[in-house]
Amino acid sequence: MMWRHVYRMDIIKQHNIICNNSIVLNEDGIFNCEYMRYAKHMVSVDLPLYNYIIKPSGGLMSNINSGKMLYNKISLLKARNLLESEIHKQFSLSILPMYAGSVVLSLLQMMAYAVEQNDKEAYSLVKQYYDNPVTRKAVDMLPLGKRVKFSIPLLLLKLRMSGLLHLAMLCADKVGIKFNA
Repeated sequence: MMWRHVYRMDIIKQHNIICNNSIVLNEDGIFNCEYMRYAKHMVSVDLPLYNYIIKPSGGLMSNINSGKMLYNKISLLKARNLLESEIHKQFSLSILPMYAGSVVLSLLQMMAYAVEQNDKEAYSLVKQYYDNPVTRKAVDMLPLGKRVKFSIPLLLLKLRMSGLLHLAMLCADKVGIKFNA
C-alpha cells in the first residue's frame, strides 16, 4: 500500500517510477517493487493515514467482479514479468517465488469466471494467461499441499491437464457448484 511508505521524489523522478494505468488492482505493489530496486532504505508508517470504504456497488468492487478483472490480471502478469526480468538482470535473482501463489490463484479465479460467464473472450484471456511462461513456472514451483480444494486443481495444472480442469469446472457449474470467481 502506497500510503504506508515515505518515498524520495528524486528516486521516483530519476528512474521514472509511475503507477501502471493498465493495472487497477495491485498497481501499488508494482510501484513499490520498482521503487525498492533503487532505494537503499524504505520508511514505513504504522498509522492508518486514511481508510478505504469498500461499498458493494463501488468502483473497486465493480472492477473485481467484472470482466475488467481478467484484463487487470493479464496486465499485472505482464508488469510482474517485466519486473522479474529487470530484477534478474540487476541482482541475478528471481522474485517469482514471492508471487507464484498469486499467479496460480489468479489463473484459477480467471478460469472460474470464464466458466461462470461462458464467454469466448474470457476463455481467450485465460488461455493467454495460462500459456505465459511465468505462469507455467509458477504452477511448477508451487508444492502440493493438504488442502484438496487447491491441490487437485494445482495437480491438474502441473500435469498440463487444464482441459480436464476446465471440464470439471463446467460440470460443477452445471450442477450448481459455484467457485466464487
